[in-house]
Amino acid sequence: MNLLIDVNVAIDICSQRKPHAETSALAIDMAASNEVRLWLYCGSTQTLEYNLYKQLSRENIAAGKPETNKTVLSKARRLLTEFVKDKQGSSTKPVELSLNSHRCSLRFCVEE
Repeated sequence: MNLLIDVNVAIDICSQRKPHAETSALAIDMAASNEVRLWLYCGSTQTLEYNLYKQLSRENIAAGKPETNKTVLSKARRLLTEFVKDKQGSSTKPVELSLNSHRCSLRFCVEE
């Protein structure tokens, strides 16, 4: 079975966004344990990066700990990289995507 992951599910997990993070993580875990193939639309990677960046910025401001845009963007990219690490199947090849002059390797999109 194939499952297309919504951008918001990834944002929930990466940012631990309440109240959805736990449910989103559970859905991903259930899919993995039932051998469901997870997909993330490659055209949404910049949207994902931007929305995660905005979420992290909002959280920092709300906590009274504003950070520079560069720091928040770097954190967003690191969290996205961590998010895809354990979801990369062996039957897929990496897709190189440009994220504002940086490159990110995701393995959700193209079958060999």
